[in-house]
Amino acid sequence: MKMYYIRHGLTEWNKNGFAQGHRDIPLCDEGRAQARETAKVLADKHIDLCIASPLARARETAEIVLEGRDVPIIFDNRLVERNFGMYEGTPHTLQQPDEWRDRFWSIDEDMRYADIEPMSSVVKRLYEFLDEIKETYRDKSVLIASHGGLSAAVKYYIAGEPVSRNYRFDIIKNCEIIEGEI
Repeated sequence: MKMYYIRHGLTEWNKNGFAQGHRDIPLCDEGRAQARETAKVLADKHIDLCIASPLARARETAEIVLEGRDVPIIFDNRLVERNFGMYEGTPHTLQQPDEWRDRFWSIDEDMRYADIEPMSSVVKRLYEFLDEIKETYRDKSVLIASHGGLSAAVKYYIAGEPVSRNYRFDIIKNCEIIEGEI
């Protein structure tokens, strides 16, 4: 299966350094412009279908990228961003020092803190999703529109690398594309 994974376009919260998580934040004008640029990059790529996070920023990104194309969009809750719990809506600078953030994004630490979704849970739901679509859409080309917190795991899945890494350092930029065969 051919896969194109894109992180949603920029939001005001991205610009201001706020943790979004499950908060349903829309794209800002710059994010919409990023999505239009991504549409140009993908214009000559055959895409059979799109599967997107139902959160507004990913949904809108997918709709802009596919505007004018006859490509169905399916929404799947397994593609929502990691739940950052009590940290959603707070600036990254106020959350914790770097060493805490390193533990927060490490699957080895499997940090369980308050109502924050453990990274192992994020990776498990994403890998189950990818395993399922790889089988279901074996001969298809699929666009996935989702979030930064899942993007590093997508990279590792495609590369067949072990999941025991710190995801913090491999998160892609807004509207960046990961392309691969799975």
